[in-house]
Amino acid sequence: MSGRALVVESGRAREMREAGMSVKEIAGHLGVARSSVSVWCRDVALTPDQVEILLARKRSAGMRGSLRAAANKKAEAQARRQRLLETGHAEVGPLSRRDRFVAGVALFVAEGDKRDGDVALSNSDPRLIRFFVAWLAEFCDVPATDLRAQLYLHEGYDAVQAGQYWSKMTGIPQARFRAPYVVPRGPQTKSRTPYGVLSVRMYSRTLHRKIQGWIQGLVGSVVVFRGSSMVEQSTVTKAALAGNDGWKSG
Repeated sequence: MSGRALVVESGRAREMREAGMSVKEIAGHLGVARSSVSVWCRDVALTPDQVEILLARKRSAGMRGSLRAAANKKAEAQARRQRLLETGHAEVGPLSRRDRFVAGVALFVAEGDKRDGDVALSNSDPRLIRFFVAWLAEFCDVPATDLRAQLYLHEGYDAVQAGQYWSKMTGIPQARFRAPYVVPRGPQTKSRTPYGVLSVRMYSRTLHRKIQGWIQGLVGSVVVFRGSSMVEQSTVTKAALAGNDGWKSG
């Protein structure tokens, strides 16, 4: 850049600075280095109002940057979560008949009723309830039409609509639903389950005790993980652990 051009540019830079523009804005507008603008304008004093405006704009720009960073972080977290869900789903793969049997026993261990004779499970997740109902039909010869259901619902939600939802989801006729139990809503009560919690049950000591035997077969071994190896001290036969117990894949 010639000496005359430098004089012109420095003059324009000083005018812009006197108007309250930042060094970065002036450099971008003129297409020169910020260090050059700083030298040209080092003796140009800004008014207190101009300084306040520049500071406010800087804070605003920082806020916008923070919001963009937060949005990007949230999008990355959602994408990572979706990848993990898809990976986990793929790792499970198709379930054999024995897989479904063992999964149902494990579900009953976690969520099932422990009282003698009560073959029951309560949950707000329709996927777990539907799986349990299907499991009872497949492995216990108990169709959905033989089950009873009761809804636990917070005050303020539509019990009729919730009952219709669960009946359609499970195949249990609405005539088999007992009167819903409505939980009074307190000042601090927050519920994210508009369809409530469904309890599915039947009474059979024979079946309940049989399920308890299945549970013993499932959890009656001590399993210790050591790195990638597994050591089992089992109270059940090796044939059962290998799957040679009469169950067939299907």
